[in-house]
Order: sequence, then C-alpha cells, then structure tokens
Amino acid sequence: SSSNSVLVAAWNTKSPANQTKPIRLLHTRNILRPQMKWKDKPDNTDKPFVPLIREKPNAKVPLSEVFVEMMKNEREDELASFIKIARGSTVEYPHPYQHELEVFEPQPWQLELGLKQQPELMDTTPLVIVDKVEQLDDLITALSASREIAVDLEAHTYRSFLGFTCLMQLSTRKGDYIVDTLSLRGHLTVLNKVFTDPNILKVFHGSYNDVLWLQRDLGLYLVNMFDSYHACKQLTLPRASLSFLLSH
Repeated sequence: SSSNSVLVAAWNTKSPANQTKPIRLLHTRNILRPQMKWKDKPDNTDKPFVPLIREKPNAKVPLSEVFVEMMKNEREDELASFIKIARGSTVEYPHPYQHELEVFEPQPWQLELGLKQQPELMDTTPLVIVDKVEQLDDLITALSASREIAVDLEAHTYRSFLGFTCLMQLSTRKGDYIVDTLSLRGHLTVLNKVFTDPNILKVFHGSYNDVLWLQRDLGLYLVNMFDSYHACKQLTLPRASLSFLLSH
C-alpha cells in the first residue's frame, strides 16, 4: 500500500520522476541500534581495556591469577573505578596467550614451497550465514577440519567514538562463512578453539585493525597467523593491495 512506501534518504539515490505515492522517510532514529541489545555496552570512558576472555582453549599455561581475580571482581564499584582513573592509576592485564606466542613454532609444511592450488568456483562453494548461537558448534567443526583458513573483518566507525565489528568473513578451501558479529556479540569467544590452535594457520591481508577488533569486541586471540600484506612488503613488491597480489 502507499502507506508502506519507503524512501531511503541517501544522497546518491535519486527518486523516480513520476513519484506520486505518499512516502515515509526512513530516518536513522527509527532504526534500532544493534548495540542496544548487547550485554556488554560500548564503553567510551578512559578505563583500561579489560579482556573479554574467560576460558583459554589450547593453553600451554592456564589463565594467569590476574584473570582469575578479575573474574571474581567483575562488578567493581563504578565510583571506586572512577576514583582510580581520576587518580591516574591503571590496571594492565597480561596478554592471555603471551606464553603460547613466545614458544610458538610454525608447522613444517608452512615453511615448505607448496604447489599452487586453484580455489573452487563460487557457484560450487557453499556459503553459510552464521547468525545464531546454535550454528557455532558446526562452524567450529568445519573450521577445525582445515589446516588453513582465511579471515577478514568489517567494522563500523561512522558517528561512533570507538566503532565496533559488524561482520566476520571466514573461508576454508571447501566453504565460505559470513558471521554476524552484531547478533552474536558476546558469544564468539568459543572460536578461540580455532583461532588459538597452533596447528591451524589463520591468513589475513592487512591485519593491524583486525587483531585489535578481534580482541576488543569479540574476545578472540590469534596463535599462528600469516599476513599477506606484510609478505608483499618483505618481498618488495611494487604494490601491496590484495587485488594486486591475487592478479600476480
């Protein structure tokens, strides 16, 4: 019906010249912000970063006593916390996988000259949208069956103080997965079973922000990763973009 006609107020979208039906503008104030549903609300204060991790898969050493105490005192009095910040005191939490990273050694096959493998055609590669908690076990099973996976993140920063991660893209040689990190925020630390597995190589291209977003928004850490952007730099290629790399 005409009452349901919607006009999106975008600067680069032109309305039809013969528009005669009543229209209803879709304003941003009518759209529910995804962060309103999150258990961990965005924190724009100057508080030190508090890691989200509460358990440690693939551990060579257990979570430090600092994390144990942190879990016991999760609900610290807000006034006391404010006073600490006002006085300039900070709490620095250790990297939960520091030991695992320090003793990590690449798998032997990673240091060998491998044969070029053509990817499967997109038409024959299944694409799975992961937006429910119930799907995460199947996702972990699929990722764990691969010795290398590709990872990429997309984040939103427009009119946002710190921004937040909106989307995670994962690929194996047999399938592609799009993870809705808005709907599943607060539930994705289980992916540390894969992300911190030293036997699975995680491949990125330009991972500087991705590593930050993984830790800050999703509580995910990396053990055994490869960044093709930095490989381009080490090889002194004329360009380091992903499109250039894929065409050569």
